[in-house]
Amino acid sequence: MKINEALSMLNSAFIDWKNLLVNPCYIRNQNTITWNKYESLFFEDNVKLEDVIKLIESQQYSFQFVDDGAIVQIYYQFDKRGENLTGAKLAYYKIFNILDDNEKSEIDEINDDTENGQSELDELEEFDPSENLPSLYGKNTVYWFRIDYQPLIETVSLEKNKKEVIESTGILHSKCHLHISGFPNSRFPVCGIPTPKQFIEIIIAFCYPEKYQKYRLDQQGNYVDLNCIKDVNKIIVDFDNDNIFQMMTHIKIPSRI
Repeated sequence: MKINEALSMLNSAFIDWKNLLVNPCYIRNQNTITWNKYESLFFEDNVKLEDVIKLIESQQYSFQFVDDGAIVQIYYQFDKRGENLTGAKLAYYKIFNILDDNEKSEIDEINDDTENGQSELDELEEFDPSENLPSLYGKNTVYWFRIDYQPLIETVSLEKNKKEVIESTGILHSKCHLHISGFPNSRFPVCGIPTPKQFIEIIIAFCYPEKYQKYRLDQQGNYVDLNCIKDVNKIIVDFDNDNIFQMMTHIKIPSRI
């Protein structure tokens, strides 16, 4: 996958799922696929409702889902020529499952797609999550997951007393891995790097199964149109398999069909 292909797939995914996705903010910025007003805000664990509200207010997302306001962040970094992927962060944050009906209605009325590009989420000032939501874990947090592609990591050499960049290896920190809310110390190995179309497909299939059934599957759970899913997997990210995938349970990203 090259950078122009990544941008094209974002456009295609938005069109394919136009009934579910809204508020596109994704852009190409030099050698990155990112979003408008990008800030490096990636949470590790115990993400709170107010954290995600801040992301929405500052438009730190590539898309939103129309049904519940959940946000998707798709970030790819390429080399200077835009031909080789050097890093990626692909995230999904679902928040509104913890709100009651009145709170859902209040947030649903907010439209942050204004003509001047400024969010109208300041209407949420009257809604203080820290006061109105229980402090129990699972009630004042959100559900989220993130796939990181980090082929190189920065470490500190005790012998040389300086920072070094080394290759990500091993079962506990494979170069592509999955973070899931509630498991702060876990990095689940992922064999492959999802393209934008593959990542959106993952989210809808496993986070919105009823929608996926409606648009993709027959009553037996099989694909209605194989050409559609073939198109999703037509362009892939080249990925060198590590030996760990022969020894450890992992998640496999589809290759070309």
